[in-house]
Amino acid sequence: MFPAPDPPNSCCYSGGQASTGQHEIWLNRQHFPEPARELTYQSCLAGIRAINERRHDLDAAITSMTSDSEFTAVVKGLGCLRRISTLTAAFGLAMK
Repeated sequence: MFPAPDPPNSCCYSGGQASTGQHEIWLNRQHFPEPARELTYQSCLAGIRAINERRHDLDAAITSMTSDSEFTAVVKGLGCLRRISTLTAAFGLAMK
């Protein structure tokens, strides 16, 4: 027989926005007594870390490519605007 599910909000993050350093610390502190649940959770955390590393690597590569191209001035100009990252600016140019 399967254990009863946790009650709603039994392990919900309430420390601000997700996808921040503080949220990651909180995620790493979560553990589950059931081995299958713990294994599944740790596997999901590994997937999140892999995606974050890949995103970081792609952002670094795109930043490098846009630092000396015909679009450098436009990308830097867009980067001066609030919340416009190099990745967003480059993607926007690529879609044109």
